[in-house]
Amino acid sequence: MLLSKTLENTRRACDSFARATTRAVSSNVGLWLAVFAGVVLRTDQLLRQIPQGDEWHSLHDIVRFDYGRLLTNFSWTSYSIPWAVYQRVIADTVGLSEVWYRAPALLCGAAALIAIPCLVRPWIGRTPSHVLAWLLAISPFHVYFSRFARPYSAALLVAFMGSVAFYRWWIHGGRRWALFYVTSAVIGPFLHLSVIAAACVPLAYGMVAHLATGGRSAKNRSLGDLLRLALALLTGFVCVFGPPMAISGSWLIRKAGLDAPTLTTILGAARILLGANSLFALVLICLAGVGALMMWREQRQFVLYFGVLVVATFVVPFIARPVSVNMPIVFARYCLFILPVLLIPVALALALLGERLHRLWPVVPKSTLAAAFCMILFVRGPLPKIHYRPNNWTNHDAFHQVDFDEPAATTCAHELSPFYKKLRSSPPGSLTIAEAPWLFMRPSAFPCYQRIHRQWMLLGFVGKRDRTRRYFLPRPGELPDEGPRGRFRFRNFVHVGDHGALRERGVRYVVFHRAVEKELGAEPPQSRGVAARWIQEYRLVYGAPIYKDRWLVVFDVAVNRERRHVSGIQ
Repeated sequence: MLLSKTLENTRRACDSFARATTRAVSSNVGLWLAVFAGVVLRTDQLLRQIPQGDEWHSLHDIVRFDYGRLLTNFSWTSYSIPWAVYQRVIADTVGLSEVWYRAPALLCGAAALIAIPCLVRPWIGRTPSHVLAWLLAISPFHVYFSRFARPYSAALLVAFMGSVAFYRWWIHGGRRWALFYVTSAVIGPFLHLSVIAAACVPLAYGMVAHLATGGRSAKNRSLGDLLRLALALLTGFVCVFGPPMAISGSWLIRKAGLDAPTLTTILGAARILLGANSLFALVLICLAGVGALMMWREQRQFVLYFGVLVVATFVVPFIARPVSVNMPIVFARYCLFILPVLLIPVALALALLGERLHRLWPVVPKSTLAAAFCMILFVRGPLPKIHYRPNNWTNHDAFHQVDFDEPAATTCAHELSPFYKKLRSSPPGSLTIAEAPWLFMRPSAFPCYQRIHRQWMLLGFVGKRDRTRRYFLPRPGELPDEGPRGRFRFRNFVHVGDHGALRERGVRYVVFHRAVEKELGAEPPQSRGVAARWIQEYRLVYGAPIYKDRWLVVFDVAVNRERRHVSGIQ
């Protein structure tokens, strides 16, 4: 009898759980579809992406510095201490590859598609939260940072969760929300200082609101609560930022007060953040205004709170004036926190307008307006122009500038070698070529070349191959050659002297740029003579080049493999 009763209770519990799970899934279909679409966009060709620009800051430093230096120094490049330490730990254990290198940014970007809509659902409702998930899923700037091996997507997720946690605590109380806020407010800026306003301003808002109301509101916390929270936050900042500030705080000071945003900067950053041309950017701003007015009627304090955070985030770059903040894309990075906050009223406006349209014409589903808008926004946005195949450079800055109609990376400003046009005769993505040497801060021509030849690319390293020196840079933008079981196991890099790796990765052509600085218009020359030495070596290994002109010398490394040998040339 007891056994049968236990089995019956277990069956009922399982049935109840199954029904609850079914209801939860069916009522959140829009959310899960948005997450799926967002993950697809964020993983497209992801493991083929070549690190470029700022992504090299931490790579350079984990090669040169030990853990003590990484944990206590900001350095001129401000590589993000926890980000660099993570990469160093992975390199020293399982080996740093594209998977591990991009995993944190990707996971945080995907998690934001669930966390941000669910966190704000109590104030905007279920349907608007689903629309918000879709807007985030197709947001070009959020897609960009979910694929970019820098801490922006992680800092955004942590900072946004912390800001909501403070608001929940401010309205409803609860120790767990206070603890969550303090933890997030410390971790977020430690990942990247661009979210410092979102971390600290909530406390200032609470204190000002408390003083403005004379502490009469029964909902909000007391001044003592706020002071204890401020003390906990200060303690966290001292513990985390104290050692590096004491040792290398001067680096942060040197980067401040150098550049200032202009009106052109602001307008360009607005287009980049919204991921739309001028017309659609204006439509998004109008929808945000409509949605904010709708929210103001019922959620006045919510609108005021996040409005203050948006203003503070916008103002901080004008006060700090960090280096290069006059560039629209840099200013947009510092204002990344504004993106999800701005999309909240946009989602609300689309959902409510869709509902009103359904009332006028019941035959039109409520989600039609939001779905059509998101589709048009995606098709007319920059993502279809960026995510063509194959493209090893989707994160290149040239794709994410102001001119989305014709990204700079799709138009060649440099003289184009006829060799790249010849490669078009082969099916797209059927060949792999290695390009060497490269300039890691000036690779803007390579995305353009690939747009023409439509084949997969690897970067060929040409620096010294010295496996006995683990802590040195062969050249800027190159990693030590430590073999297949070394600390660095990137599949998109290959040393031109590692003939076995060329064969393993299916490289058909090695393309040497004879004068890459002149070709890209860069000064001063850093690679003079490097290509010439390797061209001479390749003649001995593979025979005469199959193509050469003013800029390029090309070898077919799939022929004469029996003649290949490992050279001692350095």
